[in-house]
Amino acid sequence: GRWLQVSHAFHSVLMDPMLDAFREMADELEYARPRIPVVSTLSGEPMTEFTAAYWADQARGTVRFADAVTHLTSLGVTRFVELGPDASLIGAIGETTEDALAVPVLHRKRPEATTAVTALARLWTDGVEVDWHGFYVRTGAHPVDLPTYAFQRRRYWLADEAGDSEVGQDPVDDEFWSAVRGGDAGALAGELGVGEDTPLSEVLPALETWRTDRADKSVLDSWRYDIDWVPAPARSDVR
Repeated sequence: GRWLQVSHAFHSVLMDPMLDAFREMADELEYARPRIPVVSTLSGEPMTEFTAAYWADQARGTVRFADAVTHLTSLGVTRFVELGPDASLIGAIGETTEDALAVPVLHRKRPEATTAVTALARLWTDGVEVDWHGFYVRTGAHPVDLPTYAFQRRRYWLADEAGDSEVGQDPVDDEFWSAVRGGDAGALAGELGVGEDTPLSEVLPALETWRTDRADKSVLDSWRYDIDWVPAPARSDVR
């Protein structure tokens, strides 16, 4: 934290001497119902209208900032933008909610233009719609169509002998589902070595045994294939 250079301790009893004059001045203003929903840091609840008495209470009352942020997050708000001369509220927002994006438009130790555009960029990358035409309208910049990559749309997966599956698929699973699609209940029961009326509690172990046997057979077949294709040693290597 740091000391604030202010004339009074705001939101404390030191504000009491000015409240009557402040309320009278605020009463001379004309108020309208907010067009943009506003959550008050005085009550932590949405506001439907403002009065001179409200602003007097705002100057004197306790700031319920955490309650206001919590209420906003309960409404589904996930992004906060601080409009002010500094980023004094960003830390407080982060302490109240960890899942929200909070960005300042200005920072007292950074260039104004850089901070403002950075805030816009962070919001855009987080999914906020930005009027980029309005942003670039004074620069003359405009989007242009760039050529796309010339995809040849050719497949490079190696097909098996049957031409209906690709390398990398499990042949044991293929065999099982082929049996399911092509055979009746009796044929499938015979394949698993169980009766047609066998309860499911006995079918599952039989299915696991069937799959294990097929998997072992598939591995042996692959080894046999590899052995068959081992090149013969050159004549000079023969002893």
